[in-house]
Amino acid sequence: MLTPALPPTGPDGPAAHLTERIVATLDAALAQYPNLDGERVGYLGHSFGGYAGLVLATETERIHSFVILSGPADLAASWGAFSGFGRANPEFGVSSRRGAGWAETGQGAMGGPPWAVPEVYRGHSPLYRADAIRAPVLLLHGELDFVPITEAESLFTALWRQDKDVQLVTYWGEHHLFVSPGSIRDAWARIDAWFARTLGVSPAGSRPAQ
Repeated sequence: MLTPALPPTGPDGPAAHLTERIVATLDAALAQYPNLDGERVGYLGHSFGGYAGLVLATETERIHSFVILSGPADLAASWGAFSGFGRANPEFGVSSRRGAGWAETGQGAMGGPPWAVPEVYRGHSPLYRADAIRAPVLLLHGELDFVPITEAESLFTALWRQDKDVQLVTYWGEHHLFVSPGSIRDAWARIDAWFARTLGVSPAGSRPAQ
């Protein structure tokens, strides 16, 4: 198992340089451990790590299978969406403020709202490059996640429409991190089964990139 530390978002936006840095880490590991199989490489990522996986899937074929947990695919859509919890509990205030802050000045680093810099949002959103995804993709997402479930649904639809190898599993009542023992067991069982089918390996006990 290789666990790369993802770099902080720079002035070029969240997708810039992710692929080259992660592939360089993979190459270093393959050079150091020649017994590793560079033709059966899987990626497991959660949250921003899930987003990074989707960026990888659109930019390189060095990764042969992906599992994406709670990863945003369309940064403009995430910008103004309410969280599942916030939608059900409006008395706690406007829950879209978190997504807007993340996208504009936080980890997303878009530099403004979607109407001010629309091409920046589009250029850093994997959904708009879904035609470039060749590897199988398993999407796992909590219904009440502050990363809207529609992110996973939209990417699933984009890949399904192109007849690509994709699955979407929705965990009802779960948030950004799964807490139900049943959900956790089910998710890991599906992850193992996914990699066993798409790579012929079972990476039990692996940790997702963050």
